[in-house]
Amino acid sequence: MSTDASPADPNATIWRFVEFWKFEDLLKTFSDQSRWQTYPENTNFHQPSGQFWFSYPFAFEDTYEGVFTAKNSDPETFCDEQAKLQQLSSSEAKKRKLKFLCEDTKSRRDAISILAQICGVSCWHQNEEESRQMWQHLFEDSPDALAIKSTVGNVEGALGAATGVPNSQKKIAITKVGYVNYGDYFMKRDGYFDLLCFIREGLELENEVRFLAHSAHFNELFDGGVDQLETQPDMSGITQRAEEIWLQNQQDKIEGFHLPVDLAAMDMEVVLSPTASDETLSKIRSMLKNVNLSPDVVRKSQY
Repeated sequence: MSTDASPADPNATIWRFVEFWKFEDLLKTFSDQSRWQTYPENTNFHQPSGQFWFSYPFAFEDTYEGVFTAKNSDPETFCDEQAKLQQLSSSEAKKRKLKFLCEDTKSRRDAISILAQICGVSCWHQNEEESRQMWQHLFEDSPDALAIKSTVGNVEGALGAATGVPNSQKKIAITKVGYVNYGDYFMKRDGYFDLLCFIREGLELENEVRFLAHSAHFNELFDGGVDQLETQPDMSGITQRAEEIWLQNQQDKIEGFHLPVDLAAMDMEVVLSPTASDETLSKIRSMLKNVNLSPDVVRKSQY
């Protein structure tokens, strides 16, 4: 049964299950300021930041990532569903449907779906305790896997507090994911971020919270502000450029981008898998010490 996406609870405990090298990457100092072209060269930032990874949707290798459902793709069905949602009278529904069908809605849908592909996604598992099923689902054969524990609010605050890219350009959004049947579910909202708030049924085990963000490429398309998407009658130029970026990223195997994160503000705990070696445990503690962090680091005794 399909479930709606919903706002994430700031107090919810969340987990990011990662391989060792991804944790090592998180602790590195953010150095991609030049890609955003937002600060003068040699600007001194008042705090060093870690680097928080956002994946492009295509990197998940799931054809349902960032696409419209069937009901949202078909203009007539879309109008009928909107009429029911807004409880329109039959005459008002007919009038709005006629107007909508006279417009070039396909080019706008194409633009929205392509723009979703050049936004970034960071996936977290919501649970009070780390999940045995998630360890086995993701990393049963990865002895050095680990889990980062935090809260929705702490991660949001850590992304907002970090310097290096202005918050107005990051456009961070957070959602509790909805699990849907793409054949019969109707998305009440279907903007480019909204498309990334849903994944297909069958993956409910992941109980996912997502952090969404604009990429530098996305912002380059909208120097005049993203509200152009709602007012610009001809979207073909934006769609073409966004598709070129999307295809180039795939060709070059660029699967995402970093944003700065205030590591201390994340207030993280680190949990290693039961199979993690003593060497891995020692390395992680040393890495954290090198960036002036001292979170709890524990190794589970069993799954």
